[in-house]
Amino acid sequence: MVTFLLGAAPEGVELDAAEQVAIGVLSETGLVPPLRLRRATG
Repeated sequence: MVTFLLGAAPEGVELDAAEQVAIGVLSETGLVPPLRLRRATG
C-alpha cells in the first residue's frame, strides 16, 4: 500500500508474521484490499 505510493526499496519489503496477520485481518474486514504478495526470485 504505502510502498506502492512511495516506491518500494530495490531489495523489496519483508513483512514479519505479526505484520502479515495484521494486514490479513484488515483485509478480511474490508479495510484494505487483499495483498498480492510475490516471493523474490534469485
